Amino acid sequence: MFAHDAHDGCPGWMPDDGTRPEAPPQATLLEEAQATIESLRYQIRRAREALAIDEPSGADTAIARVRALHREECGSCAHCTRADSVPYPCPTIRALDGDTTSKEQA
Repeated sequence: MFAHDAHDGCPGWMPDDGTRPEAPPQATLLEEAQATIESLRYQIRRAREALAIDEPSGADTAIARVRALHREECGSCAHCTRADSVPYPCPTIRALDGDTTSKEQA
């Protein structure tokens, strides 16, 4: 065997300096960051779409809170009843249910 400096003709020889001609070019840090940003934007869009479908609107949430306050306890409205007994459903619950007549008018 003999040592030589010109390996260009040797079969299967590749330079070990990372400059393989058939290797795809490596992405720059900027390109990797841009790809990551695009991926995050896509994930945020998907999350927003899921939230718009799965969560109730602000009005629905507010109505649920009002209904939780104006619940029935022993035939009276737990929120409206103080010294006097306000029968359940109270005017608030009747209004939420679409009843516009007062209990006295009915």
